[in-house]
Amino acid sequence: MPRVGSGALEGGGGGPSSGGGGGGGGGAGKPLPSLVDEIEAVLAALAARLHPNMQRPAPCVRAWLGALGGGGAGDGASAGAGSGDGGGDSPSASSGGASAGASSGASAGSAALWAGLPPAVDAGSLGMGLSTRLSAKKRAKAAAARDEGKVAARVARKRWQVESFLAVLRPLLEDTAAGAPGRPPPRVVDFGCGTGNLLLPLAALFPGCAFTGVDMKPAALALLRERAAAAGLRNVSAWEGMIERFDAPFDVALALHACGNATDHVLALAAERRAAFVVSPCCVGKLKFSMTGGSSFHSRPVAWTPSQPGDAPVRRGGGAADGGSSAARPAAQAGAAEPGEPAGPAAGVGADVAARLQHPRSCWLRRELPDPEAHFRTMARVADIAHAPADQAALGAALAARAAVADSCKRFVELDRCAAAAEAGFAVGLFKVIGAEAMAKNDLLVGVPCGGAGARDDLQARALVARGLLLTAAELGLA
Repeated sequence: MPRVGSGALEGGGGGPSSGGGGGGGGGAGKPLPSLVDEIEAVLAALAARLHPNMQRPAPCVRAWLGALGGGGAGDGASAGAGSGDGGGDSPSASSGGASAGASSGASAGSAALWAGLPPAVDAGSLGMGLSTRLSAKKRAKAAAARDEGKVAARVARKRWQVESFLAVLRPLLEDTAAGAPGRPPPRVVDFGCGTGNLLLPLAALFPGCAFTGVDMKPAALALLRERAAAAGLRNVSAWEGMIERFDAPFDVALALHACGNATDHVLALAAERRAAFVVSPCCVGKLKFSMTGGSSFHSRPVAWTPSQPGDAPVRRGGGAADGGSSAARPAAQAGAAEPGEPAGPAAGVGADVAARLQHPRSCWLRRELPDPEAHFRTMARVADIAHAPADQAALGAALAARAAVADSCKRFVELDRCAAAAEAGFAVGLFKVIGAEAMAKNDLLVGVPCGGAGARDDLQARALVARGLLLTAAELGLA
């Protein structure tokens, strides 16, 4: 985790901290430089008390392949472009040189992985990124106007993200994905799935698993279903609604850039279901909404109301699980708002759901911070300053010199999430995605239930702990 040096916290590198949240929500009335000074002093004292296992650098997720021997498409995927190791600190142990840097450029194994997938599931396929709602003429015009350099960079990032999740999922799913006699297929849920850039390649790679995409935007789910059908995938379903209202059972939770407390709701659901999780958080500045009991995008616990072309108004009260249709929804919509307006708590996600989140998430960090809620609010805000234009203007030239403090704040936010899961009986780890240096949102949190979970889950968690990939609460000094 962050190291103290020359009076400032030195973050561990590995690319910039989480972006897009817009900061906000901490230390009202104080200028940002004062907030940075304050939280720097608090984290310096906290860093001095960290357990040694929390001070370990976060390895690239390819550590999983180094420890488990790789194999198949996963092994090729792990050798993707960029070292992706980053520094930073983590409750996870690196395994034998598995996090050593790799040469730039996609490997032959990675190229073979994507070449073997249906074009409809690959964000890098020709035509992806151009809405199918456009006419052929408009699609051709949009394609001609695209900046191919930016498109190529985005494609690389999307593929690295999928490969990073794949590296973790392969050992979690490989012994059950084939559908062993008497055992139902593993149920994998991608929360905040969008149009399926993560879910669909994984569904193609694990045909023996049942994948569900959860999203609050009907237009995104329509494209998800369209792509799944084009790829001939029969193991994909969709559920429309807020993440925190998802009520179906599952075995593995995924979330790629679920904003603000949407990631925390995924982790809370995984803890309730005793399900493994693999999440890459973003927009920690939006945790300011969570600290007022709100949703991931509003200070009140409201449901999302569509505002984009092609979206139909969301009916409040939850979502619907389906195999290609979301027709089954409650008929009564008490407190529903007009289209374009956020719903009130009675019609939205509900104060009962929002109340299950508190920040800091872990007993550990609540104990360690002098003023837990105020300092966490500041920490979340500072963690986003490197990517919030308004805060950049406020800090000016001082921002570059203080970016290490923002990185340290981001690390502690993610350590807090890992610690909360460990306290709930999970073996956990914090990693960097493949190609982390090319991404602002590059942390990967992994957890597997152990101690009190099912026999298979417990054995699986302990095997990963034995290989130094995950750590228990006791090994983090939390027990």
